[in-house]
Amino acid sequence: MGQAVDTALNKVPGTATSAELDDHHGKTAAWHVHVTDNRGAAHEVTVDAQTGKDTATHTDQTHSGSKDTDDDREDD
Repeated sequence: MGQAVDTALNKVPGTATSAELDDHHGKTAAWHVHVTDNRGAAHEVTVDAQTGKDTATHTDQTHSGSKDTDDDREDD
């Protein structure tokens, strides 16, 4: 979990507020790390549990003035 949080904070500087491991029902496990940035915007960074690399970042548009969304997930 520590590596996943570090990866998420490198992607979105701020404060990690939670992290949970999801095994995707048999697919590659991933950490979902919730981060609040320095402007108060909420983000969810997905980190591959095996490789430690970030695979997606979502910004909560309902609570943020930011319109940035970086989603580099690959469809299966």
